[in-house]
Amino acid sequence: RYMSLASMTATALAFLAMAHLPWRAWHWLPAAAMAFGFARYYGAQRGDEDLLRRQFIHWLPLALALATFSTVAAARAARGLSRTALGHAAALCAALSVGYGAGVVLGIDRVYAEERRGAQTSRTLELARCTHGARRFLLLGGYAMDEALALHDRRDIFFINLGMGRPGGPGARELVERFERPDRPAFLIQDDAHGPWWLVWQGFRFEHPAGDCPRVYRVVREAP
Repeated sequence: RYMSLASMTATALAFLAMAHLPWRAWHWLPAAAMAFGFARYYGAQRGDEDLLRRQFIHWLPLALALATFSTVAAARAARGLSRTALGHAAALCAALSVGYGAGVVLGIDRVYAEERRGAQTSRTLELARCTHGARRFLLLGGYAMDEALALHDRRDIFFINLGMGRPGGPGARELVERFERPDRPAFLIQDDAHGPWWLVWQGFRFEHPAGDCPRVYRVVREAP
């Protein structure tokens, strides 16, 4: 949380600290190879069960940071040919750090974001499709707010968290009975990590809307 606020300043300071290094184009060739190699290696796996993968993730950034810091500090203090040699070593370590970071972004962050974003997008599209364009509706669920977050700027959604309150959702039933109207229908989304919601509410029934809606139910008020 706090490093994100300081990241821009830290990046600027890092550039200033390494601006004096004798940068050459060949420094970036091993960095590009590292980025490509780790992107392929990390992207081919799903999860951190592999020991070598965990070792790379945990220790390699620290090793690169230590090598970069040590060589940059030594290059600033050295003189003559030693300064030049250490400067090239420091530039190479810094370039490898950037290359490894690119490999992590492409091999871990991108893959994870695509999987998570893809699942969330499919769920959001299902909810939008199964509510049949309703501009205002009640939405019952456990993580319903996350499921419908992308729709919230275009729909007036009344969220009801079934995970709170007594088992069976009597409090949620009272809210639905109070606020459900023909122009504000109620929907249930099966989004709980522990299984489906098993609700038996007197005076209401749960039915799938028309269309491909495996996770969405319409809460229908039964005639008295």
